[in-house]
Amino acid sequence: MSSQQIDQYWGALLDAGLIETERHHEFRDGLHGYKADFEAVAPPGSDLFNEGVGLLAEYVTDKQHYLSPPDTVIGVANGANQLALALAEELGSKVSGLQTVKNRDDPSMLEFPFFSERRLGFSSSKFALVIDDIGTSGSSTAQVAQLCKGLDVPRVEALYLLQRSTSLQNLGRIGVSYQALIKYPMDNLTPDECYEVGPCSVGVELVEHPNRRHPVS
Repeated sequence: MSSQQIDQYWGALLDAGLIETERHHEFRDGLHGYKADFEAVAPPGSDLFNEGVGLLAEYVTDKQHYLSPPDTVIGVANGANQLALALAEELGSKVSGLQTVKNRDDPSMLEFPFFSERRLGFSSSKFALVIDDIGTSGSSTAQVAQLCKGLDVPRVEALYLLQRSTSLQNLGRIGVSYQALIKYPMDNLTPDECYEVGPCSVGVELVEHPNRRHPVS
């Protein structure tokens, strides 16, 4: 896999409208920024989705990135589940693909469905790679990593299609290594910063995060 292939793929994602500019979003950790929506421009089965899966598979099997490949890949609900399952299939029959789900009572919390937890718990997995499409703060990915550690998986790491923040501190705090196919730092602003110098200051529509609780005014 060459840097030219990645650059061409990144250009194709941008041309398809990966980064929304007509409105901006509140992220799960409360920061504001323009959203990169992979699922919207590359739904499962599309050419852009399949190309992304192929590039991730090449990345994972390159010994410059991973000396030994994972035996399990796990998607971060909901957007990356299909990405993880497709990647597992691309990597071959020795790699299991598992999903996570959002908790019904608290959608901000992720958990394993019964079949995923049972399969991971009985598989004696040595290396679980958590797959997410976009890395902003790493908070959701960190939850999944902690679930894996709770099932005594000895090695847990994360891989993103796009890392949009300079660093993902939520993963660093729990000692989980992470990599990304594409790194493209984008502004992530506190609400005060956004109202001072960001999209909020010029009246760009803000979409609140559906899983954050806001005080009633």
